[in-house]
Amino acid sequence: MALSDDPWIAEHSTIDPERLHALGMITLWWNHCERNLLLIFCHIFGFTQRIGWIVGNDMGGISISNKISELLNFANLEKDIEDVIRNYLRVHDVCGKNRNTITHFTASMPKDKLFDVSSVAFVRMKGDDGKKAYIPSSLEDIRRIAEEIKVPLLHSWRIYKLLLSYQQGKSLELPPLVSLPEMLVKPPPQTVAKPKRPPRPSAAEQRRALNPR
Repeated sequence: MALSDDPWIAEHSTIDPERLHALGMITLWWNHCERNLLLIFCHIFGFTQRIGWIVGNDMGGISISNKISELLNFANLEKDIEDVIRNYLRVHDVCGKNRNTITHFTASMPKDKLFDVSSVAFVRMKGDDGKKAYIPSSLEDIRRIAEEIKVPLLHSWRIYKLLLSYQQGKSLELPPLVSLPEMLVKPPPQTVAKPKRPPRPSAAEQRRALNPR
């Protein structure tokens, strides 16, 4: 049965089944990404998985990633391995930002009651005034985020296995460095304020400077 033919989806979903499925894959794969990040966190810090869960359970991905990055400065790993881990952390963080953007939204329903569900836009409410900010939400956008999240998912498992083998004195093929994904929503460019010109001295101040007592 095609997704579009499922009567349950037709009855309950306010967006098209294709985008709904892609959002589900993002959630599924990201849950595994977070689990693998915690495994690497446990290994780098020398925790058992049970202790690592107690310590890192409610820290959040960014905090765990930052702590791994900081401890790498003292972990005495080979530089090639350290470079791979730092590259993975950067990719993981960008994917996390994209995941947060594309999964925390409100469906903006068209006024036409006969609208096509594939045309429903995604918006996020910003600021105290609740201003709507539209986010890219085409099927291609959502599937791109899903496919990009699968990269750190697979990459993190390879890194974890590499760290285990390194600890046991064995060698595994080093995972390659991967490119950073593109941000789904780019922050607005920051404008640098021009420095203010110092006030011109008054005529009296200029005379005093020329004829100091």
